[in-house]
Amino acid sequence: MCPAGLFQSKSSAVLSVLSRGGVVLSHGPQVVSTYYYNGSFHHTDDETSFTWLATFRDKSTLSGVVIHDYVELLQSFDPTNTGRTTDRGQPARLENGGS
Repeated sequence: MCPAGLFQSKSSAVLSVLSRGGVVLSHGPQVVSTYYYNGSFHHTDDETSFTWLATFRDKSTLSGVVIHDYVELLQSFDPTNTGRTTDRGQPARLENGGS
């Protein structure tokens, strides 16, 4: 589900290699990418996952996943509340109005 005011673009690719014998029924990579854009079509967030899935003849599965997430921050971010400047050179602002 896409939040209000954002546009979502999603694509995926799957390759399944079928085995003629042995314990593995099928295996192969899966890639899924989701990109989010604001109302001006400026890229704000994305998530890309790469999965290798193996399905065995007894229908059990084994998978490995690597995920990359990107989120564009709309404000300065200071998780330790040290008051240090962020990447953008602005001091972190606290919710109670302090700086």
